[in-house]
Amino acid sequence: MFFLLFSLNLNAQQLARAGYLGIHLQDSKIEQGVEVLKVLSNSTASAIGLEVNDVIVKMNASETPSTQALIAVVAKWSVGETLRIDIKRNGEEKELKGIVIAKPIEISEVGTLHYDEVAYDGGALRTILEMPKGVKNPPVLMYLPGIGCSSYDFALDESHVIKLFIESIVSQGIAVFRVEKPGMGDSKGTTHCEDMDYKYELGAYKAALEKLKQHPGLDQKKVFLYGESLSTVAAPILAQKNEVAGIVVWGGLSKTWYEYYMDLIRKQKVLFGLDFEEIDKEFREVQTFYFKFMVEKYTPDELAAIDQFKDLVEQFFINDRWLGLHHYSFFHTLNEIDVLTNYKKANCPVLALSGESDIHTSNETWADEICAAVNYYNPGMATKITIPETTHHYFKVPSVKEYYELIQTGKLDQNYKSKNFNEEIPNAICKWVLDYKI
Repeated sequence: MFFLLFSLNLNAQQLARAGYLGIHLQDSKIEQGVEVLKVLSNSTASAIGLEVNDVIVKMNASETPSTQALIAVVAKWSVGETLRIDIKRNGEEKELKGIVIAKPIEISEVGTLHYDEVAYDGGALRTILEMPKGVKNPPVLMYLPGIGCSSYDFALDESHVIKLFIESIVSQGIAVFRVEKPGMGDSKGTTHCEDMDYKYELGAYKAALEKLKQHPGLDQKKVFLYGESLSTVAAPILAQKNEVAGIVVWGGLSKTWYEYYMDLIRKQKVLFGLDFEEIDKEFREVQTFYFKFMVEKYTPDELAAIDQFKDLVEQFFINDRWLGLHHYSFFHTLNEIDVLTNYKKANCPVLALSGESDIHTSNETWADEICAAVNYYNPGMATKITIPETTHHYFKVPSVKEYYELIQTGKLDQNYKSKNFNEEIPNAICKWVLDYKI
């Protein structure tokens, strides 16, 4: 299932708000086309008259046989343009007409949101700064997201756990700064997130951080980086050439990407209760494949030319994208990075937060290893805190076993996540940031 809410437009000097369709959708199981699962209010979809169970077959004469085809069409939209959608409703063909509506902006009860942009590679990336109300020159936390290509603009998803996380930080007197990944949200004119390598993503963060460091109304001596998941890799790299007060990391890794992923494969299969003999057998089947891919930098075509890897290429790659996440070059360049060496070079205070029920980290020692590397060169500069009963995605579960049961039974929906959001994470971060002494 996909959630679709984009397209974008750029005027002469200012990045315009994106247009969006505003539906939950999936490939139709009955015929070629895209089935509408939910229609969001105040959206292009609701205004044009789309309904649940409609099957979208064309948009402006472009056929949409799949979600990916539909996304490609929507990505070319501009706000205000004329739109015609051909659908099938209850087996009958129908034509809907209207115009593309702009996506609303986020709202906040605790902060004031400032939408801006930063120039990057001939295009522009959307930035969002949320300032706490009633606080003069607050410290600021730059949020660096995890893996994958998603928008971090939560105008249509106010209960998302990351939105709850940001709001909790802001409510305690700390500003939070975000930048959209290339090609995501309102961003335009760059290589798309799905097609970039990891150095390109780092370049986007560097450009955004440089702009943040010039922003008035913030305490520039208290600029902190927050690296979530994969961005535990990015944070110390950014800190080296940009003077920051400190780094906070959550749910990350301390090894090369290849080492991390190999460990994760074993860990998750054990947690799922698979037979250990089967785990060993399956691990050995993929180990050489991933070494060729991630370490020796084989392309999907080069891997597919090796008989023993043909089926694995079909299993793990969608065209040139590994697991549909990023272009294969993303992982080639990511695996070049020595994580702990960069924490040494960052030479700044570090707070490492580890979730007790985080099944997306390869082991429970990643935070210890980062702290050990920092403290080896600067004793006492790094601190680790374990947050009890907490998953990679900021919500609490009674146990890892029950976590898996929620996943397997389909009960782990957004309502469960937001209802069980753990305030201990932002509280620990805020205490550390606000106690910081220059």
